[in-house]
Amino acid sequence: VGRGLALHPAILAKLEELQAKFEHLKADRAAALKSVREQGAEQEHLLQDHLARLEASSARSLHSAATMTAADDGIEWNTGNETANAAAIADLQSAGNHTWLLLCGALVMFMQAGFAMVEAGACRSRNVQNILMKNIVDVCVGTICWWAVG
Repeated sequence: VGRGLALHPAILAKLEELQAKFEHLKADRAAALKSVREQGAEQEHLLQDHLARLEASSARSLHSAATMTAADDGIEWNTGNETANAAAIADLQSAGNHTWLLLCGALVMFMQAGFAMVEAGACRSRNVQNILMKNIVDVCVGTICWWAVG
């Protein structure tokens, strides 16, 4: 018990020393935080000035008088060929429709081949020829009906 009392003042002294260090570090960190905040405010002010200069600059303008004149000339030329443009668009539309029709027809034929394989794999080997013939007739009749009726 006597020994614990003798250490008590030494522990208190150590605690006071640690508390003083803590207060010193706390003050240092507060000063560093204040410095960072000041630098941030200064950077923000510089960025706002730069942004104001950019907004006031005419070099960042999307449309100048020269580009607007060139655009107007292009529009006048384009509207002068309105009938030629309409004919070209109609030709492209027709070509796109035919291409789409051929692509879809090819996909249907591949689907028919896939159905034939599925059905041939799902039946006995003696019936495979009959199943394949049924699928060929199905494709032929379907193609003729589609050609006739649409």
